Amino acid sequence: MNSNPQRECAEDPNIHTYGEYTRCLNSKLSNPYTVGLEMPLKQSIGTVLTVVGIVVVLILIALAIKAKVNPFDLILSLFK
Repeated sequence: MNSNPQRECAEDPNIHTYGEYTRCLNSKLSNPYTVGLEMPLKQSIGTVLTVVGIVVVLILIALAIKAKVNPFDLILSLFK
């Protein structure tokens, strides 16, 4: 275990971004609770939008079935 991993990572000339600094610290500390916590913001926003999109499509299909309309005909009519 290094005496000061924060300083070592901060002074490393190969580290330019906060994400690289965090990965360096995680590898030096090897704490299982901190590894993987620094998911990039864009990736997490994309994941949330994907899940929301899937839920919206499922709700629309359920409403189309409830209205006794074939959901695939409804979807195909949007592209005509």
